[in-house]
Amino acid sequence: AKRCMESIIATGGKVIIALEGTWSHFYDHLLEFPKGSVVACIEGDDFIQAKKDLGDKVTLCGGMPVQLLREGTKQQNIDHVRNIIDNCGMEGILLTQSQALLSPGDVNPENLKAVVDFVKTYKV
Repeated sequence: AKRCMESIIATGGKVIIALEGTWSHFYDHLLEFPKGSVVACIEGDDFIQAKKDLGDKVTLCGGMPVQLLREGTKQQNIDHVRNIIDNCGMEGILLTQSQALLSPGDVNPENLKAVVDFVKTYKV
């Protein structure tokens, strides 16, 4: 897998890795690649800690737990995304749901809209 990633990066490509479950014990391997060449989609690990551990070398994707988007209140979702932005900034992250949405019931659309509206205006 590493050689495959290296060959993609050597040709100017980027590698997107879905880190399903917990992967924090492998972060040091991601740091071996050139800055900006890897996008890591965080599912089960703490997003803020992942940003601290990987810094600006790896772009992070995720941060919004699907369960929170589905079952939480609008305010809980806004508070969660505010905490991520306050601790991670907006550079080097792609704020998305932590898992793929597979059916219409996976999230509460009102929560998703509240998060998007908040992010558009926060710290602008």
